[in-house]
Amino acid sequence: MTSKIFISHASEEHDLAEHIANYLESRKEYDFKAWYAPRDIRAGYDYDQEILRGIEQCRVFVLLLSAHSDASVHVKRELYDAVENGKRVICLEVERINPQNLRYLLGMKHRLNWLERRDETLDELIRNIIDEISEPQDQDKDFKDDTENVNSSEISQVQEVSQTHEEVKVNASGKIFLSYTNSRRKSAVKIAEYLERSGLETWYASRDISAGVSHVEAVTSALRECRAVVLLLSKEADNSQIVESEIAVAVSNNKPVFCVKFDKFEPEKLKYFLADSKYFDTRKNYNEAINELVSALKGENKPEPPKPQKFSLKKFLWIAAVVVIAVIALIFARNEPKNYDIAALAEHGTPAEIREAVKAGVNFNNNSLFTAVTSNTPEAVKAIIEAGADVE
Repeated sequence: MTSKIFISHASEEHDLAEHIANYLESRKEYDFKAWYAPRDIRAGYDYDQEILRGIEQCRVFVLLLSAHSDASVHVKRELYDAVENGKRVICLEVERINPQNLRYLLGMKHRLNWLERRDETLDELIRNIIDEISEPQDQDKDFKDDTENVNSSEISQVQEVSQTHEEVKVNASGKIFLSYTNSRRKSAVKIAEYLERSGLETWYASRDISAGVSHVEAVTSALRECRAVVLLLSKEADNSQIVESEIAVAVSNNKPVFCVKFDKFEPEKLKYFLADSKYFDTRKNYNEAINELVSALKGENKPEPPKPQKFSLKKFLWIAAVVVIAVIALIFARNEPKNYDIAALAEHGTPAEIREAVKAGVNFNNNSLFTAVTSNTPEAVKAIIEAGADVE
């Protein structure tokens, strides 16, 4: 069965995209069919619709990451559509950059480095493609659900705004950002209402993204402006590229993440991001867990400062006696004469060790000097003489 591989690239990387496509298709044993523009755009068909068709039919989406592709609104649309449709995304780094415009959609995806090994990296790319194809392909319905009122043509129009690279205003400053999957939407709304009744302002995508605003830009801006993130943790969230991207952006912007648990599930893919997060388990007592969450968000559950203790003369004298005994023991330990092996020092001791021994009163005789001359370094011999030892 032929596996279609969509190659997303900026126009500046056209030749490289062509080379990679030819390399993949030359490996006949894998039956790969690469798809990239403009080669695979059918004559007489709408260009944008052909791009969408190529993404829809592909098994794996390969992004050639560079400064050009990071700045390209067309590449951003392609990656957006791939993530929206649950496509496997592999990032091939053809230039060392820290992506800005594609950062949210890429999340913390591993990047294959084309710069160092060139075509050897393409063999690794093939192995990654095979691994991705071998796994069942799930549609990421959570992302589509939050953009259910935006069709493909509107997405293209909306994302033209990103050409100016201006920050989208989302009015999320100081608010609590809720990150969740579609399976926990009702829980998210319920928790948001409870937090707001408790005096905390909240922000979540399905309610607070205005019509005509890019979903990606709005979420990214909200995560930068918010003061904390509440993650409704579930197995679906752990496997969601969208949730992973949200938490990655939050952590990179130093936002605290609070996790609300509904089942026994322990995160795997999000484990790295949640290492310092506080968990609130709703399984035993839902109301108690949410009340604890509210207190944590308000900063009300900070540990109380230790209470000052009353002065105790008996305790003071006991501590003072222990300190005096320790000081006396230390003095005696320092003054205790150290035993030196003169023969060993002469044979392989360093100049510094020899000088230390001389200062401690060690006298080197003719035999020691002879040993040093025959076995040790000239610097050690010189140290025996210059340190003031009595050489007979």
